Amino acid sequence: MRDEAGVDRLAAILSGMIEIEPTKEEESTAALIMKCALMNELDLHEGEVGLIAVALHRQSPDIATGDKKAVRALPVASQTESALLKLKGRVICFEQIIGRFCTRYGIDRVRLAVQTAPYADETITQAFQNFGSKGAAIFNQLLTFLVDEQIASSAPGWLKSYPK
Repeated sequence: MRDEAGVDRLAAILSGMIEIEPTKEEESTAALIMKCALMNELDLHEGEVGLIAVALHRQSPDIATGDKKAVRALPVASQTESALLKLKGRVICFEQIIGRFCTRYGIDRVRLAVQTAPYADETITQAFQNFGSKGAAIFNQLLTFLVDEQIASSAPGWLKSYPK
């Protein structure tokens, strides 16, 4: 059975999206960031580097990524490429997104979406399996712990802050 309201919501979201192609200037910035990453042996992948370069040149958007290693690499990379400091406080990790979804849509609905996704994030999947049934408060505490211990402690001030 098809959820027509869900299909309509998805269609509305997709129609509002735009494809982003990097400009020559953004490509040059990406090359500098990648050079910095290689010189410092940082675990930054091409996709994150491109996203970072675009964010540095366009109206200060936030960056959302599931790549914890990339977030942890930003403080070191910013020592060589000071332009990266513009991103401080504007990075959103996947665990933060899941937490916001749980608050907005309810933990059961988000758990179902994650558990049925073939390529779901392993950390989030395990968190739902081990703590999802203990209620939203416990699960959100776990997400906060994961964010604080696995990401924020290595990249202080880089993650976007949300009201508690």
